[in-house]
Amino acid sequence: MLRLRSEVLVVLACAGWSAAAMIPPGPQGGRALPRAEPPADLDAAELYPPKRNASLLTFFSIEGKLDPEPMRKALAELGTKDVDARIVYGPESTGARPGRFFLAVEAPASVKSKELVAALKKGASVVEQEATTCFKGPVRDLPDAGPGRMAGFSPRDWVLGVSNDLRWADTSAGWYEFFSTPGKLDAATIADRFAKLFGPFGLSSVGTLVREGFTWKLAPPCDVAAAKKAEKAIAKLAGVKLARLDAAAGTLTVQFELDGLVVSGPPVPDALLALAAGRAAPEPGAEKKAATRTPRVRFDVNPILDLLEKEKLALAPVEAVPAAGGDAEPPAKGG
Repeated sequence: MLRLRSEVLVVLACAGWSAAAMIPPGPQGGRALPRAEPPADLDAAELYPPKRNASLLTFFSIEGKLDPEPMRKALAELGTKDVDARIVYGPESTGARPGRFFLAVEAPASVKSKELVAALKKGASVVEQEATTCFKGPVRDLPDAGPGRMAGFSPRDWVLGVSNDLRWADTSAGWYEFFSTPGKLDAATIADRFAKLFGPFGLSSVGTLVREGFTWKLAPPCDVAAAKKAEKAIAKLAGVKLARLDAAAGTLTVQFELDGLVVSGPPVPDALLALAAGRAAPEPGAEKKAATRTPRVRFDVNPILDLLEKEKLALAPVEAVPAAGGDAEPPAKGG
């Protein structure tokens, strides 16, 4: 039992699934890891600029036979002259779940989820859209090979043991993402099951649920009655924890949790993630590495803008300012 405990600690802590800085000695001696702190909060102005998302990110799991090329061709037909529809991550699988794959698709915001499912079914028979829950923890990455493996299984394989409804898990730059069947696993359930599964090995916390938000300026005049109706409607959106529309000040403040998101805004730029992780610039090879990591999700603000437009409330003009953390625009055609 002591040997198993030590090996599991090494596997998960190497992957960043523990905040521990020192792993207890195993059969081949102790493994010291540098202490890792959680990343800083991402810049809200860059993460949630006051504008509509041109593209959205959706995650899927696939079971059975897989043929990626017909998928890519079918997705390409859903693109527009400004935004491609394409697979931005995957298909990936794990040794513990052969025959099951996971992928992420970025597509124009106008494309419906059922259209994406139909395109993916050109190369697979069983396609399921997944929900995402994001936690914040130590800044480490999740290896799929090397010292992070035990008994032929990667750290991801061990974490997927939390639940059969958990389809994928990943961590990069301190953000821990879990992808599951919609409605099956919320943040509290994931945290509880993680603690029960790994608590005996000294790993009881998966981090803190990510809560983000923004404050936008509204264009005058701001009708009080319309503001109240919009505020009430925004507060009812899934994931929203606070909605405050101050008609007198002309401001809208919204806070939300990244728990059970079935769609995400466009992928967060690597440069912005690097800054939050205390890295002045993307590491060498970061562009290539990004393709092997699950994109970091963000809240989709389009439904909020829809509700503002419904009440004839407009956003105040914003001067264009060069983004310090990188360009968050969706990829152009051919990019």
